[in-house]
Amino acid sequence: MLKKKHLLFFSFAAILSFACCKNKNPNMDKKELIDGLSKKEEPVKVEPITISETHIPVPGIKYEPIIKRATNFVHLDMLGALNTPRKLKLSNITSKVKYFRIKEPFTALRKIIEVPSGYLVLPRLGQLYLLDKEFNKVKIIMKEDIEYTEKGDSHMVDMKEAILNMCYNEKTDIIHFMFTKRFSEGFIVYARLNDLIDNPETASKGRIESIGKNELALVPNGFATNKWNDPTLYTFNNQGDTLCKLSLGKEPDLQRKGVIRSGESTTNYTYRNNSYFRPSFTNIIYRIENEYTFEQTWQIDFGNKQVSPTDGINPSYSLEDKMILRDWAETDGYVYCRFTQNYDSPNNRKAGTVKYYHIIYNKNTRELYSLYNNNSREYYITNDIDGGPDFWPERIIGDKPYRVINGKEYNVLIKNLPNHTAAFTNVADNEIILMTIE
Repeated sequence: MLKKKHLLFFSFAAILSFACCKNKNPNMDKKELIDGLSKKEEPVKVEPITISETHIPVPGIKYEPIIKRATNFVHLDMLGALNTPRKLKLSNITSKVKYFRIKEPFTALRKIIEVPSGYLVLPRLGQLYLLDKEFNKVKIIMKEDIEYTEKGDSHMVDMKEAILNMCYNEKTDIIHFMFTKRFSEGFIVYARLNDLIDNPETASKGRIESIGKNELALVPNGFATNKWNDPTLYTFNNQGDTLCKLSLGKEPDLQRKGVIRSGESTTNYTYRNNSYFRPSFTNIIYRIENEYTFEQTWQIDFGNKQVSPTDGINPSYSLEDKMILRDWAETDGYVYCRFTQNYDSPNNRKAGTVKYYHIIYNKNTRELYSLYNNNSREYYITNDIDGGPDFWPERIIGDKPYRVINGKEYNVLIKNLPNHTAAFTNVADNEIILMTIE
Protein backbone atom coordinates (compact mmCIF):
# COMPACT_ATOMS: atom_id res chain seq x y z
CA MET A 1 0.00 0.00 0.00
CA LEU A 2 1.35 3.35 -0.94
CA LYS A 3 0.54 6.90 0.05
CA LYS A 4 -0.86 9.04 -2.77
CA LYS A 5 1.90 11.55 -2.58
CA HIS A 6 4.45 8.81 -3.05
CA LEU A 7 2.99 7.17 -6.13
CA LEU A 8 5.10 4.35 -7.47
CA PHE A 9 4.92 5.80 -10.94
CA PHE A 10 6.80 8.91 -10.04
CA SER A 11 10.11 7.17 -9.56
CA PHE A 12 10.86 7.76 -13.15
CA ALA A 13 10.73 11.60 -13.14
CA ALA A 14 14.12 12.31 -12.69
CA ILE A 15 16.39 12.68 -15.28
CA LEU A 16 17.82 15.48 -16.93
CA SER A 17 20.80 17.80 -17.44
CA PHE A 18 23.25 20.45 -16.14
CA ALA A 19 26.40 22.35 -17.06
CA CYS A 20 29.81 23.62 -16.09
CA CYS A 21 32.07 25.60 -13.85
CA LYS A 22 35.33 24.99 -15.70
CA ASN A 23 35.78 24.81 -19.44
CA LYS A 24 38.36 22.53 -20.99
CA ASN A 25 39.02 25.19 -23.64
CA PRO A 26 39.32 28.51 -21.76
CA ASN A 27 39.88 30.45 -24.99
CA MET A 28 36.51 29.42 -26.41
CA ASP A 29 34.19 32.42 -26.65
CA LYS A 30 30.61 32.45 -25.33
CA LYS A 31 28.94 31.84 -28.67
CA GLU A 32 31.18 28.82 -29.37
CA LEU A 33 30.45 27.41 -25.94
CA ILE A 34 26.68 27.80 -26.25
CA ASP A 35 26.67 26.32 -29.75
CA GLY A 36 28.72 23.39 -28.50
CA LEU A 37 26.50 22.73 -25.50
CA SER A 38 23.48 22.76 -27.79
CA LYS A 39 25.14 20.54 -30.37
CA LYS A 40 22.67 19.34 -32.94
CA GLU A 41 22.57 15.78 -34.14
CA GLU A 42 24.83 15.12 -37.10
CA PRO A 43 23.13 13.80 -40.26
CA VAL A 44 22.79 10.03 -40.19
CA LYS A 45 21.70 7.52 -42.78
CA VAL A 46 18.14 6.41 -42.07
CA GLU A 47 17.82 2.67 -42.52
CA PRO A 48 14.66 1.09 -43.99
CA ILE A 49 12.49 -0.34 -41.23
CA THR A 50 10.29 -3.42 -41.27
CA ILE A 51 7.68 -3.83 -38.55
CA SER A 52 7.77 -7.49 -37.53
CA GLU A 53 6.02 -9.42 -34.79
CA THR A 54 8.08 -12.54 -35.46
CA HIS A 55 11.63 -11.20 -35.85
CA ILE A 56 14.20 -13.29 -33.98
CA PRO A 57 17.10 -11.06 -32.85
CA VAL A 58 20.50 -11.96 -34.30
CA PRO A 59 22.85 -13.28 -31.57
CA GLY A 60 26.08 -11.51 -30.75
CA ILE A 61 27.24 -7.90 -30.58
CA LYS A 62 28.09 -6.12 -33.82
CA TYR A 63 30.25 -3.15 -32.72
CA GLU A 64 32.89 -2.36 -30.13
CA PRO A 65 32.12 0.92 -28.30
CA ILE A 66 34.03 4.09 -29.09
CA ILE A 67 34.33 6.64 -26.26
CA LYS A 68 35.53 10.14 -26.98
CA ARG A 69 35.61 13.43 -25.11
CA ALA A 70 33.66 16.39 -26.48
CA THR A 71 35.70 19.42 -27.50
CA ASN A 72 33.42 21.44 -25.22
CA PHE A 73 33.64 18.93 -22.34
CA VAL A 74 32.48 20.62 -19.14
CA HIS A 75 33.72 19.98 -15.62
CA LEU A 76 31.32 20.88 -12.81
CA ASP A 77 32.82 21.61 -9.39
CA MET A 78 29.67 20.85 -7.42
CA LEU A 79 31.22 21.25 -3.98
CA GLY A 80 32.84 24.52 -5.03
CA ALA A 81 29.45 25.84 -6.12
CA LEU A 82 28.18 25.42 -2.55
CA ASN A 83 30.58 28.19 -1.55
CA THR A 84 28.81 30.72 -3.80
CA PRO A 85 25.14 30.68 -2.72
CA ARG A 86 22.75 33.27 -4.16
CA LYS A 87 19.24 34.50 -3.59
CA LEU A 88 17.42 34.26 -6.90
CA LYS A 89 14.08 35.48 -8.21
CA LEU A 90 12.35 34.33 -11.37
CA SER A 91 12.92 37.69 -13.08
CA ASN A 92 16.67 37.00 -12.83
CA ILE A 93 16.35 34.15 -15.35
CA THR A 94 13.27 34.97 -17.46
CA SER A 95 10.79 37.71 -18.34
CA LYS A 96 7.84 35.55 -19.36
CA VAL A 97 5.76 32.85 -17.68
CA LYS A 98 3.14 30.73 -19.45
CA TYR A 99 0.50 28.34 -18.13
CA PHE A 100 -1.37 25.44 -19.72
CA ARG A 101 -4.35 23.54 -18.36
CA ILE A 102 -4.88 19.84 -19.03
CA LYS A 103 -8.55 19.27 -18.33
CA GLU A 104 -8.36 15.49 -18.49
CA PRO A 105 -8.57 13.57 -15.17
CA PHE A 106 -4.85 12.74 -15.15
CA THR A 107 -4.05 13.57 -11.48
CA ALA A 108 -0.36 13.14 -12.30
CA LEU A 109 2.00 12.68 -15.26
CA ARG A 110 4.20 9.60 -15.41
CA LYS A 111 5.76 10.45 -18.75
CA ILE A 112 5.30 13.10 -21.45
CA ILE A 113 7.24 13.58 -24.71
CA GLU A 114 6.88 16.00 -27.59
CA VAL A 115 5.99 14.66 -31.07
CA PRO A 116 5.29 16.59 -34.31
CA SER A 117 1.52 16.66 -33.78
CA GLY A 118 1.64 17.55 -30.07
CA TYR A 119 2.48 15.48 -27.01
CA LEU A 120 2.24 11.84 -25.95
CA VAL A 121 1.20 11.61 -22.31
CA LEU A 122 1.09 8.74 -19.84
CA PRO A 123 -1.04 9.95 -16.94
CA ARG A 124 -1.48 8.26 -13.60
CA LEU A 125 -2.37 4.92 -15.14
CA GLY A 126 -4.10 2.99 -17.85
CA GLN A 127 -3.89 4.79 -21.21
CA LEU A 128 -1.57 6.65 -23.58
CA TYR A 129 -3.00 9.99 -24.76
CA LEU A 130 -2.20 12.21 -27.71
CA LEU A 131 -2.58 15.91 -26.83
CA ASP A 132 -2.33 18.83 -29.25
CA LYS A 133 0.16 21.71 -28.97
CA GLU A 134 -2.06 23.46 -26.41
CA PHE A 135 -2.30 20.26 -24.31
CA ASN A 136 -5.89 19.47 -25.29
CA LYS A 137 -6.93 15.85 -25.74
CA VAL A 138 -6.94 14.51 -29.30
CA LYS A 139 -7.37 10.79 -28.70
CA ILE A 140 -6.30 7.69 -26.78
CA ILE A 141 -3.85 5.65 -28.84
CA MET A 142 -2.83 2.79 -26.52
CA LYS A 143 -4.11 1.06 -23.40
CA GLU A 144 -2.28 -0.69 -20.58
CA ASP A 145 -3.34 -3.62 -18.44
CA ILE A 146 -3.38 -2.11 -14.97
CA GLU A 147 -5.63 -2.66 -11.98
CA TYR A 148 -5.95 0.18 -9.48
CA THR A 149 -7.63 -0.13 -6.08
CA GLU A 150 -8.12 2.86 -3.82
CA LYS A 151 -9.31 2.94 -0.21
CA GLY A 152 -9.10 6.09 1.87
CA ASP A 153 -5.59 7.55 1.67
CA SER A 154 -4.06 4.37 0.35
CA HIS A 155 -4.02 2.66 -3.01
CA MET A 156 -2.74 -0.51 -4.64
CA VAL A 157 -1.53 -0.82 -8.23
CA ASP A 158 -1.20 -4.09 -10.13
CA MET A 159 0.89 -3.39 -13.23
CA LYS A 160 0.11 -6.49 -15.29
CA GLU A 161 1.42 -4.90 -18.48
CA ALA A 162 2.33 -1.25 -18.14
CA ILE A 163 4.39 1.20 -20.19
CA LEU A 164 7.53 2.03 -18.25
CA ASN A 165 9.18 4.29 -20.82
CA MET A 166 9.00 5.48 -24.44
CA CYS A 167 11.18 7.23 -27.01
CA TYR A 168 10.39 8.64 -30.45
CA ASN A 169 12.59 9.14 -33.53
CA GLU A 170 11.16 11.94 -35.66
CA LYS A 171 13.38 11.08 -38.65
CA THR A 172 12.11 7.50 -38.93
CA ASP A 173 8.68 8.06 -37.28
CA ILE A 174 9.38 4.99 -35.14
CA ILE A 175 8.30 4.97 -31.50
CA HIS A 176 9.44 2.36 -29.00
CA PHE A 177 7.57 1.54 -25.79
CA MET A 178 9.15 -0.38 -22.94
CA PHE A 179 6.58 -2.50 -21.12
CA THR A 180 6.98 -4.17 -17.75
CA LYS A 181 5.14 -7.21 -16.42
CA ARG A 182 4.72 -6.46 -12.74
CA PHE A 183 8.27 -5.04 -12.75
CA SER A 184 9.75 -8.35 -13.86
CA GLU A 185 11.03 -9.26 -17.36
CA GLY A 186 9.98 -6.60 -19.84
CA PHE A 187 9.43 -6.31 -23.56
CA ILE A 188 9.50 -3.65 -26.28
CA VAL A 189 6.63 -2.70 -28.60
CA TYR A 190 7.41 -0.49 -31.60
CA ALA A 191 5.38 1.05 -34.40
CA ARG A 192 5.22 3.97 -36.80
CA LEU A 193 3.71 6.79 -34.78
CA ASN A 194 1.60 8.18 -37.63
CA ASP A 195 0.07 4.73 -38.19
CA LEU A 196 -0.60 4.43 -34.48
CA ILE A 197 -2.30 7.82 -34.38
CA ASP A 198 -4.38 7.17 -37.51
CA ASN A 199 -5.44 3.62 -36.56
CA PRO A 200 -4.65 2.79 -32.93
CA GLU A 201 -6.32 -0.64 -33.10
CA THR A 202 -5.01 -1.86 -36.46
CA ALA A 203 -1.56 -0.26 -36.78
CA SER A 204 1.25 -2.77 -37.30
CA LYS A 205 3.23 -3.28 -34.09
CA GLY A 206 6.51 -5.09 -33.64
CA ARG A 207 7.41 -6.83 -30.39
CA ILE A 208 10.83 -7.58 -28.90
CA GLU A 209 10.81 -10.02 -25.99
CA SER A 210 12.93 -10.32 -22.85
CA ILE A 211 14.63 -6.93 -22.82
CA GLY A 212 14.65 -6.97 -19.03
CA LYS A 213 15.77 -3.35 -18.63
CA ASN A 214 14.26 -0.18 -17.20
CA GLU A 215 15.59 2.83 -19.08
CA LEU A 216 14.96 3.54 -22.77
CA ALA A 217 16.94 6.01 -24.88
CA LEU A 218 17.03 7.05 -28.52
CA VAL A 219 19.81 6.24 -30.99
CA PRO A 220 19.69 7.32 -34.66
CA ASN A 221 18.51 3.95 -36.04
CA GLY A 222 17.19 2.18 -32.99
CA PHE A 223 17.15 2.45 -29.22
CA ALA A 224 19.27 1.88 -26.14
CA THR A 225 18.46 0.30 -22.77
CA ASN A 226 19.95 0.28 -19.32
CA LYS A 227 18.97 -1.43 -16.06
CA TRP A 228 18.66 0.54 -12.85
CA ASN A 229 21.86 0.45 -10.81
CA ASP A 230 23.81 -1.20 -13.65
CA PRO A 231 26.59 0.84 -15.35
CA THR A 232 26.06 -0.89 -18.71
CA LEU A 233 24.24 0.47 -21.76
CA TYR A 234 23.11 -1.66 -24.71
CA THR A 235 22.16 -0.32 -28.13
CA PHE A 236 19.84 -2.10 -30.58
CA ASN A 237 18.49 -1.58 -34.06
CA ASN A 238 14.75 -1.02 -34.35
CA GLN A 239 14.00 -4.75 -34.53
CA GLY A 240 15.99 -5.61 -31.39
CA ASP A 241 19.32 -6.89 -32.76
CA THR A 242 22.07 -6.00 -30.26
CA LEU A 243 24.55 -3.58 -31.79
CA CYS A 244 26.86 -2.50 -28.97
CA LYS A 245 27.54 -2.95 -25.26
CA LEU A 246 29.03 -0.02 -23.35
CA SER A 247 30.36 -1.08 -19.94
CA LEU A 248 31.17 1.84 -17.65
CA GLY A 249 31.95 -0.25 -14.60
CA LYS A 250 31.33 -3.59 -12.96
CA GLU A 251 27.79 -4.55 -12.01
CA PRO A 252 27.68 -4.51 -8.18
CA ASP A 253 27.73 -7.99 -6.61
CA LEU A 254 24.89 -7.06 -4.28
CA GLN A 255 22.60 -6.56 -7.27
CA ARG A 256 23.03 -10.19 -8.25
CA LYS A 257 21.98 -11.22 -4.74
CA GLY A 258 18.85 -9.08 -4.90
CA VAL A 259 19.67 -7.03 -1.80
CA ILE A 260 19.82 -3.42 -2.98
CA ARG A 261 18.94 0.16 -2.09
CA SER A 262 17.45 2.20 -4.95
CA GLY A 263 19.63 5.17 -4.04
CA GLU A 264 20.07 7.20 -7.22
CA SER A 265 18.32 7.31 -10.59
CA THR A 266 19.96 7.05 -13.98
CA THR A 267 20.20 10.34 -15.88
CA ASN A 268 18.52 9.77 -19.24
CA TYR A 269 17.18 12.64 -21.35
CA THR A 270 16.87 14.11 -24.83
CA TYR A 271 18.00 17.64 -25.62
CA ARG A 272 18.14 19.21 -29.08
CA ASN A 273 17.41 15.79 -30.65
CA ASN A 274 20.39 14.19 -28.88
CA SER A 275 20.16 11.49 -26.21
CA TYR A 276 22.24 11.87 -23.04
CA PHE A 277 22.96 9.17 -20.51
CA ARG A 278 24.64 8.73 -17.12
CA PRO A 279 24.48 5.50 -15.10
CA SER A 280 23.50 5.93 -11.46
CA PHE A 281 26.37 6.55 -9.02
CA THR A 282 28.75 7.65 -11.78
CA ASN A 283 29.89 11.18 -12.67
CA ILE A 284 30.09 11.41 -16.49
CA ILE A 285 27.18 12.25 -18.83
CA TYR A 286 27.52 10.82 -22.35
CA ARG A 287 25.90 11.95 -25.56
CA ILE A 288 24.84 8.95 -27.64
CA GLU A 289 26.25 9.96 -31.02
CA ASN A 290 25.29 6.75 -32.79
CA GLU A 291 24.89 3.04 -32.11
CA TYR A 292 28.51 2.63 -30.98
CA THR A 293 29.97 6.11 -30.36
CA PHE A 294 29.56 7.79 -26.98
CA GLU A 295 30.77 11.31 -26.30
CA GLN A 296 31.67 12.50 -22.81
CA THR A 297 30.02 15.90 -22.36
CA TRP A 298 29.64 16.70 -18.64
CA GLN A 299 31.47 15.73 -15.47
CA ILE A 300 29.56 16.07 -12.20
CA ASP A 301 32.39 16.33 -9.68
CA PHE A 302 31.48 15.60 -6.06
CA GLY A 303 35.11 15.06 -5.07
CA ASN A 304 35.54 12.73 -2.10
CA LYS A 305 31.77 12.77 -1.55
CA GLN A 306 31.14 10.73 -4.71
CA VAL A 307 29.61 7.34 -3.89
CA SER A 308 30.54 4.20 -5.82
CA PRO A 309 27.88 2.00 -7.50
CA THR A 310 28.55 -0.85 -5.05
CA ASP A 311 28.32 1.35 -1.94
CA GLY A 312 25.36 3.26 -3.33
CA ILE A 313 23.07 0.25 -3.50
CA ASN A 314 24.40 -1.44 -0.34
CA PRO A 315 21.80 -0.78 2.41
CA SER A 316 24.45 -1.44 5.07
CA TYR A 317 26.76 1.33 3.83
CA SER A 318 26.17 4.79 5.30
CA LEU A 319 25.72 7.59 2.75
CA GLU A 320 25.54 10.33 5.40
CA ASP A 321 28.68 12.02 4.05
CA LYS A 322 28.00 11.28 0.34
CA MET A 323 26.26 13.30 -2.37
CA ILE A 324 23.33 11.79 -4.31
CA LEU A 325 22.08 13.34 -7.56
CA ARG A 326 18.30 13.80 -7.48
CA ASP A 327 17.59 15.40 -10.85
CA TRP A 328 19.20 17.33 -13.64
CA ALA A 329 17.49 19.56 -16.24
CA GLU A 330 19.08 21.26 -19.25
CA THR A 331 17.54 24.11 -21.24
CA ASP A 332 18.94 26.52 -23.84
CA GLY A 333 19.90 29.14 -21.27
CA TYR A 334 20.31 27.32 -17.96
CA VAL A 335 20.94 23.99 -16.33
CA TYR A 336 19.21 23.11 -13.07
CA CYS A 337 20.37 20.47 -10.63
CA ARG A 338 19.26 19.10 -7.28
CA PHE A 339 21.22 16.74 -5.06
CA THR A 340 21.29 15.64 -1.45
CA GLN A 341 23.84 14.79 1.15
CA ASN A 342 22.78 11.38 2.43
CA TYR A 343 20.14 9.11 0.96
CA ASP A 344 16.74 10.85 0.82
CA SER A 345 14.65 8.19 2.56
CA PRO A 346 11.65 8.70 4.91
CA ASN A 347 13.69 7.47 7.88
CA ASN A 348 16.61 9.78 7.13
CA ARG A 349 14.24 12.73 6.64
CA LYS A 350 12.60 11.94 9.97
CA ALA A 351 16.01 11.81 11.63
CA GLY A 352 16.96 15.15 10.06
CA THR A 353 20.14 13.78 8.47
CA VAL A 354 19.41 14.78 4.85
CA LYS A 355 20.70 18.04 3.38
CA TYR A 356 19.20 19.44 0.15
CA TYR A 357 21.08 21.48 -2.45
CA HIS A 358 19.90 23.33 -5.56
CA ILE A 359 22.40 24.51 -8.18
CA ILE A 360 22.06 26.51 -11.41
CA TYR A 361 24.49 26.94 -14.28
CA ASN A 362 24.14 29.96 -16.55
CA LYS A 363 25.23 29.02 -20.08
CA ASN A 364 25.64 32.65 -21.15
CA THR A 365 27.93 33.74 -18.30
CA ARG A 366 29.35 30.27 -17.53
CA GLU A 367 28.60 30.77 -13.83
CA LEU A 368 27.82 27.84 -11.54
CA TYR A 369 26.24 28.67 -8.18
CA SER A 370 24.04 27.27 -5.45
CA LEU A 371 20.81 28.76 -4.13
CA TYR A 372 19.79 29.68 -0.59
CA ASN A 373 17.02 27.16 0.06
CA ASN A 374 16.81 26.82 3.85
CA ASN A 375 17.46 23.08 3.39
CA SER A 376 14.05 22.74 1.72
CA ARG A 377 13.36 19.47 -0.08
CA GLU A 378 10.90 21.03 -2.53
CA TYR A 379 12.48 24.42 -3.16
CA TYR A 380 11.07 26.77 -5.83
CA ILE A 381 12.39 30.07 -7.20
CA THR A 382 10.23 33.01 -6.09
CA ASN A 383 7.88 34.17 -8.87
CA ASP A 384 8.11 37.97 -8.94
CA ILE A 385 6.80 38.27 -12.53
CA ASP A 386 3.04 37.64 -12.45
CA GLY A 387 2.27 36.79 -8.83
CA GLY A 388 1.77 33.13 -9.72
CA PRO A 389 3.23 29.93 -8.25
CA ASP A 390 6.97 29.75 -7.65
CA PHE A 391 9.04 27.75 -10.13
CA TRP A 392 11.51 24.91 -10.41
CA PRO A 393 11.75 22.70 -13.54
CA GLU A 394 10.28 19.30 -12.68
CA ARG A 395 10.05 18.18 -16.32
CA ILE A 396 11.69 19.12 -19.61
CA ILE A 397 9.16 18.88 -22.44
CA GLY A 398 10.36 19.74 -25.92
CA ASP A 399 13.53 21.38 -24.49
CA LYS A 400 11.42 23.71 -22.29
CA PRO A 401 11.29 23.57 -18.49
CA TYR A 402 7.95 22.90 -16.79
CA ARG A 403 6.59 22.75 -13.29
CA VAL A 404 3.76 20.21 -13.02
CA ILE A 405 0.99 21.09 -10.54
CA ASN A 406 -2.03 18.88 -9.96
CA GLY A 407 -5.39 20.57 -9.57
CA LYS A 408 -5.69 19.96 -5.86
CA GLU A 409 -2.31 21.54 -5.15
CA TYR A 410 -3.01 24.40 -7.58
CA ASN A 411 -6.26 25.32 -5.83
CA VAL A 412 -4.43 25.52 -2.52
CA LEU A 413 -1.66 27.64 -4.02
CA ILE A 414 -3.85 30.27 -5.67
CA LYS A 415 -5.78 30.89 -2.45
CA ASN A 416 -2.57 32.45 -1.17
CA LEU A 417 -1.73 34.25 -4.44
CA PRO A 418 -4.24 37.11 -4.71
CA ASN A 419 -2.13 38.93 -7.33
CA HIS A 420 -1.88 35.98 -9.71
CA THR A 421 -3.11 37.58 -12.93
CA ALA A 422 -3.28 34.37 -14.99
CA ALA A 423 -5.11 32.17 -12.51
CA PHE A 424 -7.42 29.43 -13.81
CA THR A 425 -10.82 29.02 -12.18
CA ASN A 426 -12.87 25.95 -11.31
CA VAL A 427 -9.91 23.61 -11.63
CA ALA A 428 -10.79 20.03 -10.70
CA ASP A 429 -8.49 18.23 -8.27
CA ASN A 430 -7.50 15.65 -10.90
CA GLU A 431 -6.59 18.17 -13.62
CA ILE A 432 -3.02 19.27 -14.37
CA ILE A 433 -1.58 22.79 -14.60
CA LEU A 434 1.70 23.16 -16.49
CA MET A 435 3.86 26.19 -15.79
CA THR A 436 6.79 27.10 -18.04
CA ILE A 437 9.21 29.98 -18.56
CA GLU A 438 10.67 31.40 -21.78
